[in-house]
Amino acid sequence: MFLLLEDNEEALGYAWIVIREYIHQISIVETKRNKGYGSSLRECIFEIANDRGIVLIELDYWFENSVA
Repeated sequence: MFLLLEDNEEALGYAWIVIREYIHQISIVETKRNKGYGSSLRECIFEIANDRGIVLIELDYWFENSVA
């Protein structure tokens, strides 16, 4: 499942979710970071998990990703 985060039809970020296994990727456009968009995307992921009865969500990050 792919989620696309938009504001006024401008793509700002995305999440790639593999249900029953893991969230593959979450990314926000660099110029739009620290504005709450990632939190909005995370809340959407939580709702999807809750709707499917998923009680554990884990997020890994690459060791080179200091922003994460």
